[in-house]
Amino acid sequence: MHLWLIKVNNLSEPDSIFIGVCRGCMPLDQDPQDLRDRTYYLSNGVIRVGGRRVATNVANFQKGDTVGCVLDADQVCG
Repeated sequence: MHLWLIKVNNLSEPDSIFIGVCRGCMPLDQDPQDLRDRTYYLSNGVIRVGGRRVATNVANFQKGDTVGCVLDADQVCG
């Protein structure tokens, strides 16, 4: 199990920040919806798993918030 806590210090565009994980070396400057090996939580409350939208009603995160990300490597790599 791995846990990251990310402090949001800047949020210039409310729906442009995403926090998550990706498989291998991926170009982070591309639209995350185009990359199927990413799982992330977007600052506007959308969660995508492998490119599929799985939730749209999660709380938005804002400047000053701390967001946690938990990865169970046994589930994705084992």
